[in-house]
Amino acid sequence: MFSNQLIWELKHVKDANTKGAVVKTLAGLGNFYKTHPNVRVAIFAILVEKDLDLDDAKWESDFSFRENQPEVWTRLFRNS
Repeated sequence: MFSNQLIWELKHVKDANTKGAVVKTLAGLGNFYKTHPNVRVAIFAILVEKDLDLDDAKWESDFSFRENQPEVWTRLFRNS
């Protein structure tokens, strides 16, 4: 969106297998977007199954970088 200045990444964590895969993907994507000069904000929206054991606040903290350019915002949403 906006000439690649705003990037949305949507992920779905269904179980332990996808949990591990999404962790690796988020780390890689954060580094990937940092190398692109047009990107200003990357937003990672992650849908997590309601019964899955996962520390939502820690994930949001670990994969969000607001002091850097581009900013990376990570938000988790529980599937109800």
